[in-house]
Amino acid sequence: MAYRWQWQLGRIYRQQGERTKAIASYQAAIANLDDLRGDLVVLAREVQFNFQEQIEPVYRELADLLLAESPTETELEMARNVIEALQVAELDNYFQDACLTFEPRSIEQIDQNAAVIYTIVLPERLEVILATSDNQPQPQRMFAHHAQTIPQAELEEKVQRFRQYITEPDRTREVEQLSKQIYDWLIEPFATELNLKQPQTLVFVLDGMLQTIPMSVLYDGKKYLIEKYAIALIPGLRLLNPQEIDRSSSFLAGGVSKFLQVDNQSFHALNYVPQELTHFTNLDSQILLNEEFTPQNLLQQLNKTSATVVHLATHGQFSPNPQKTFLLMWQKLLTIQEFSTLLQSRIRAIANPIDLLILSACETATGDRRAALGLAGIAVRNGSLSTLATLWQVNDESTT
Repeated sequence: MAYRWQWQLGRIYRQQGERTKAIASYQAAIANLDDLRGDLVVLAREVQFNFQEQIEPVYRELADLLLAESPTETELEMARNVIEALQVAELDNYFQDACLTFEPRSIEQIDQNAAVIYTIVLPERLEVILATSDNQPQPQRMFAHHAQTIPQAELEEKVQRFRQYITEPDRTREVEQLSKQIYDWLIEPFATELNLKQPQTLVFVLDGMLQTIPMSVLYDGKKYLIEKYAIALIPGLRLLNPQEIDRSSSFLAGGVSKFLQVDNQSFHALNYVPQELTHFTNLDSQILLNEEFTPQNLLQQLNKTSATVVHLATHGQFSPNPQKTFLLMWQKLLTIQEFSTLLQSRIRAIANPIDLLILSACETATGDRRAALGLAGIAVRNGSLSTLATLWQVNDESTT
């Protein structure tokens, strides 16, 4: 009751032109929602809140309010924190639990050679915030901001079309045109800041449908973004515990190459999986193929080998429903919750984390932004420092 009252009060203050009071009311509502994280997801289904109608708008309306008028550096940082909090709330709602723990860390504490780009999708415009550090002995965060006037429906239509075209080899020209347009919204407005700071890595915290497309393929008319920067995608800085990786890599590989029928679903053979799994591993690497690729064997090898790179080549699906988000193992569909539990068991047994988890031959549900939450959830729940996966169905040979 309190958060809804504070939310409504913020709306009233905004209509009356009382911007400072409106911001304070919205912040109070979000503070209450943060306190209620655990309660909101365990309520009986008949009294559960509709997230998109009763939770998400609080965050978006506050971001809108903060960014509507020439925002100050403080307001840009506040808006950044709002979108980070929304990402936490979305993942809580997706998994119907509140087990995500986080400790906010600023980008300058993690990597002074990185710049973070936040996107916020609002009904009539796209807001973009760039966060960098000043490369001083005591680095300070710096913010830049750009707003692109475009209705949300038009933005989502272009993103969906781009996502479709990128999987069609004869659509290169259309991909470049749409990619250039998205580049102009997200990157071009910050050309001066990026040229001045010269970051090595661009880190994206994406909102809505933008989560379903790869930032590496954004195109400036001559080059793709991946040709100029290292690219990373994160659900939010406050959801991760970034640290240096162990450069001495050891590998554990597993996958399914044979045709399988599991739970009334048919999965075609992946003939190139054996080649893929042996291509990058060395003689000492453990490979679990077909009948050996079971949850029990995977957990046993994770604990036994202390592998820092885990490469899984199999069928998988990221769905709007976490219960239908799975990886195919031998005669079993391993749900995302079961997979997270399996990897977390390794964390309890072995101190060093997995540096890189590769999920090869997976796909997210076409055009559904909630499906991408499954991929984001794996990234923050499994204890690995980085996760690599595909956003669409991909040919077995080209994957290899």
